Amino acid sequence: MIYNGTDKIPDLPTPEFYVVYNGAAPLKDTTSTFMFGCDGMKIEVEVKIVDIHFDKLRDKESDNALAGYAFFYKVYEGQIKKGLSPEKAFDAARVECIRNGYLAGFIDKEEFIVFYKDILDYDTQLRAEGKVEGKAEGLIEGEARGEAKGFDIALAVAKGLLRGISPMQLATEYNRPIADIEKIQRELLTV
Repeated sequence: MIYNGTDKIPDLPTPEFYVVYNGAAPLKDTTSTFMFGCDGMKIEVEVKIVDIHFDKLRDKESDNALAGYAFFYKVYEGQIKKGLSPEKAFDAARVECIRNGYLAGFIDKEEFIVFYKDILDYDTQLRAEGKVEGKAEGLIEGEARGEAKGFDIALAVAKGLLRGISPMQLATEYNRPIADIEKIQRELLTV
């Protein structure tokens, strides 16, 4: 319907927003709130999060497209965990869907194969990137913790030295080499 300015705007249904989730981490919340801003206007939107793991679905009937996708992905993930390549896992999941009647009329089409293989290639790429990013984040976090711990020790040593505690006692107390304590002491004296 096109609104021309003279007609009454019909009552519109309240929009609902959903995110479908099939990640590996346990789902903690079923809703999340997002804040959007545009041209000085702020909108808060509540989004319902739906866990679409096959085991979590109520309707697992073969004519339910979402159940079909969830079943396909469950089999695919299981095959990947067994060590199959993404291509072989894809083929095994496709066979199981056909055997169980999921995604009938769609799973045999070339569009399905191209579409899902593109998705799975992207998923494989994301997993590889995630591993690299996870390692990088871990190294950064470890360095930050190390720097913070180093700062904490330097601060404790400085306080100890101000109270007249000897470098040898501080080395023993903080289980650090005497050379580290003396280095911190020298740095404090040059400030």
